[in-house]
Amino acid sequence: MVFFIIDVLIHRDIVVCQIIAHTLCFRDWPQNGKVVCNHYATRYKPDLDLVVKDFDVVINPQEKIGIVGRTGAGKSSLTLSLFRMLEAAGGNIIIDGVNIADIGLHELRNSITILPQVCVVSAQLFYETLQSD
Repeated sequence: MVFFIIDVLIHRDIVVCQIIAHTLCFRDWPQNGKVVCNHYATRYKPDLDLVVKDFDVVINPQEKIGIVGRTGAGKSSLTLSLFRMLEAAGGNIIIDGVNIADIGLHELRNSITILPQVCVVSAQLFYETLQSD
């Protein structure tokens, strides 16, 4: 924050323009939804082994994908990585041309959403289904 104030005093016009451009840049981001992982790797803690290693994928806009794999394959870790709950140990994730490591967590997490496939069955619904058969 102190660095920012010094920058404003020295380069007032340039910094103001950069702040405006930065704010407008992420207001409507992402537009298309292209996701690119380039040699992405991550781990849960610095002293632990990688849980995702050298992962490459391109997901084009409007594509529907499924992530499947055995227990411990890294499915949940990839999802956590999209929200930067796990930081990259190597490579990067690019969403619509923006490296997610270059933007603030608040901007990132307010700009993307995940819809998990969760099977929710209430006891009442289950009981009604049994009664109808």
